[in-house]
Amino acid sequence: DIAGEEQYGSKLPVALGSGATTPDVFMVPSYGQGVGSGWLAPLDGQLSGKLTDSAWYDLSDVYTAAMDFTLWKDKVHYGLPITAEVQTQLYRTDLIPKPPLTFEDVLSTAKSLKSSGKVDAGIALRGKPTSGAVAWPAAGYVFTYGGYIIDPDGKAALDSPATIKGVQMYADILKAGGPAGVSTWDWLEINTAMQQGRAGMMQDSSNALADLKNPAKSKIADKVAAAAFPSVNGVSNPNLWHWIVGINAKTAVPDAAWLFLMWATSKPTSLRLAASGATPPRKSSWASDPFKAKFGAADAATVQAILEKVDSKPMVASWMHPKWPQVGDAFARAVNTAITSDTSAATALADAQKTAVQALG
Repeated sequence: DIAGEEQYGSKLPVALGSGATTPDVFMVPSYGQGVGSGWLAPLDGQLSGKLTDSAWYDLSDVYTAAMDFTLWKDKVHYGLPITAEVQTQLYRTDLIPKPPLTFEDVLSTAKSLKSSGKVDAGIALRGKPTSGAVAWPAAGYVFTYGGYIIDPDGKAALDSPATIKGVQMYADILKAGGPAGVSTWDWLEINTAMQQGRAGMMQDSSNALADLKNPAKSKIADKVAAAAFPSVNGVSNPNLWHWIVGINAKTAVPDAAWLFLMWATSKPTSLRLAASGATPPRKSSWASDPFKAKFGAADAATVQAILEKVDSKPMVASWMHPKWPQVGDAFARAVNTAITSDTSAATALADAQKTAVQALG
């Protein structure tokens, strides 16, 4: 059974909520929901158990921030990271000699490119109103302005001045230089637009770079580069993500599930994944020659620099919260409203704040 990310994210909670024993091992779309609902088995016992060759698995090779990402409030790991990605500016070097440094620069560049007629859109960004779509890139704007969606105390922060500024800027940029029909755009649409040469730049996961540089998939393979995410008053705090893989707490075969998960996240498997263009959270993968050949040595260094500096606390406070699906959807609808109408971000987020407060209790 093959499903897209959105469909998978909708179907999985239904299956796990019903007490299904399968899937035994699964990608975790909402870690907070998974842990909070008791769907994920704790893994620390397996990590130090008899089935694990610690020297072969080599946890020291995994980025510390990636393991911290999966460390729950009770200091237990309920999943393991399998990717390392961060919100990055990816731009056409033939159209943009110097990447924008601030959001104001992004706005003027995107607007100018779209007006030039050289591309259909000056910038490609997500607009689909779900917690798994527009919420992720828009949050990077919010975090860079110093805002939160859910603050560290677990309170809704959608109507804070910093959050409003971030969402308003995201909407203004898309209105000035975004593509037609952006209200339904997600990861696939922005990547396709860039690969086909229809957009001048995009701001999304660094994982997009491998396909953008692949001549078999991209028309701009030799004309694309990575740059740091824009800053506000010299501070840049883009969103990040580590896809997490976990074990079903009700699996009938816990040892077999662990052996598979250990293999899937091991150094040898990660090196093979990296050689194909994936971005595992292991130092050895990023340092490997096949990975640098796919990703580009300079661009790999750029992304690594972003990963090393990014502050994950605003992201973790929101995405790891058990009520994130409800709050994230409310936030996403507000962003979409600001993009597609004359409604200000302040007004749209005021309504979303009410929904979030109710969800968080």
